[in-house]
Amino acid sequence: MDTIFGFRWRIADYSEILIALLVVVVAIAFFILLRYNQHLKNKKIQAEQLFLFKIKQLGLTNFQVKILDGIIHTLNLADAGLILEDPGLFESAIARFLAYLKSRGEKVDSLSSICRDLIITYEKLYNHSTFKTPLQSIQEMEAGLLLYITTSTNCTFIGKISTIEEGKLTLAIFRSARDINIPEEADADAFIWRTGDAEYSFKTRILSVTGNTVTILLPEEFSRGKEVRHPYIDTIIPCTISPAPSAQAEASKTGKSDGEPLSAVIHKIHQDELIVRTSRKLDYRQSYIISFVMSDFKMRITAVVIADRTIQEENVLYLTFRYTEISEAARSILRTYIQDHL
Repeated sequence: MDTIFGFRWRIADYSEILIALLVVVVAIAFFILLRYNQHLKNKKIQAEQLFLFKIKQLGLTNFQVKILDGIIHTLNLADAGLILEDPGLFESAIARFLAYLKSRGEKVDSLSSICRDLIITYEKLYNHSTFKTPLQSIQEMEAGLLLYITTSTNCTFIGKISTIEEGKLTLAIFRSARDINIPEEADADAFIWRTGDAEYSFKTRILSVTGNTVTILLPEEFSRGKEVRHPYIDTIIPCTISPAPSAQAEASKTGKSDGEPLSAVIHKIHQDELIVRTSRKLDYRQSYIISFVMSDFKMRITAVVIADRTIQEENVLYLTFRYTEISEAARSILRTYIQDHL
């Protein structure tokens, strides 16, 4: 084709036009796939962040999050959120996870520690509760609880309570008992953890082993260990805050006495800390006596300031105190109050 510039412009044939169109289509398709891939990555990141937020809300520690992450990888789950909906997925991974740990030659103490966090993770995920009444008898345990057992022959395994009968407890384990080599008539230590309550342990004995079922002795005696930390309770309790005697003496020497006790209101409280609403800052380096009445009992708690937050518009200061000294009677009253108001 002749042009006005005096040279001829070559006219492409049909095959060349098709090749050009194909290149354009491939470039557009590549761009669309690239954008779609980025969209999928963003969705995956959002799903992971939401999953992490959910499990943190359930109170999992960093180590328990790592254990859960290991179980998810063991199951090859495309969507990690599925494990929150189906306890069977978690249970199906326990056997493989423990078999992997044993194949690595983990010691008994290490296995026991991991088993402890495994059952705590399970209970937090599927049996979460703000408060449960403490056990008066070990027979009051609920069916469906996980517990781990370490025998006198250093055999460690996890079981799920299926039935509780007079004098014995039947467990469903997640592998054949013969594969784990659970010995009959062996003495053992058992550990359980109840959400909203505390951890419990007791001495027991393996009574019988059949397939995936293990029967153990149900003892009369048990130990109640560390209590589960309860959340803050909202309150409106008037209180007074005054320097502890040692802080008062130091202030008198330096001539910087705080004078009259400071009036405040307890805004939130739990078994180890409380938050008060007041109008004056306090010294982080001093100890204070917080006095108030709870359930007709005069509470007197020694505490230190660990955090503060100011709301400028209302000219209100929120101080967080951690207890450093509290009597057993006061702690008992406080524990009962929190349980009653959960």
